[in-house]
This record gives sequence, C-alpha cells and structure tokens, in this order.
Amino acid sequence: MEMLREGGFFAWLSLASAFVGVVLAVLQLVVAKRFDLVPMVVGGVGATVLLGSLAFVSGIRTGAGAAGGADPASAAYLMAVGVSEALNGAMLAFLGAIVQSMVASVAVLVRRVAARRAAAATGGGAS
Repeated sequence: MEMLREGGFFAWLSLASAFVGVVLAVLQLVVAKRFDLVPMVVGGVGATVLLGSLAFVSGIRTGAGAAGGADPASAAYLMAVGVSEALNGAMLAFLGAIVQSMVASVAVLVRRVAARRAAAATGGGAS
C-alpha cells in the first residue's frame, strides 16, 4: 500500500489498466471459442507500460519542479521524494504488465490447444 501512496496518481491509473488487462485475459479464457480478445489484451499491456512511463516522467517533473526554488538541503529531499514517486509508479506499472502478459500467454495457449483438439475431433487437422 505504501508503494501506491508514494507512486501518486499515475500509479493508480497503471494499476487500474493492469486490472482491466487481466480481466480481459481471463475473459479470453472463458469465451475462447466465441471471441478473440488477444488484440485488446496486448493493447492493455501496452497501455499499462505507457502509463508507467507517464508515472515515471510525472514523478521526476514533480521532484525537479519542487526542488527548483528550494535551499540545497530541502532540494535534495524534495528530489528524493520525486524520484521515489517516479520509481514506485513505474515499478507498479511494469509488474502489472508482467502479470497481464503471463495471464494472456496462458489464455492464448489454452485457446490454441482447444482449437487443435476441436480440429482433431472433427478429423480436419493434424496434431
């Protein structure tokens, strides 16, 4: 929870994007025969990574902007807080993207295995 608090607003957005991506990947498992949600899942991973990059840039800008007019001792502290915000936001986003990618990989693998089994059962495909 401390990472989310220190990560700032964009860390929450990254986490929400990762959650939506994982939900889409799980839906891919459930509705594997009816719909192909893989492009949406891959787009969700990209969106999560981009939000993590935005969190990083926002944290660095916040720290540098706050440290700009302060005395040297306070500037170092303010810059450290900004870097902490930047790294926590980016780390949460990248971890979310990794989880999304792993769940999506399982979903695609299950989809392909199901398609091959269905083709083999009808006699239309080779294993």
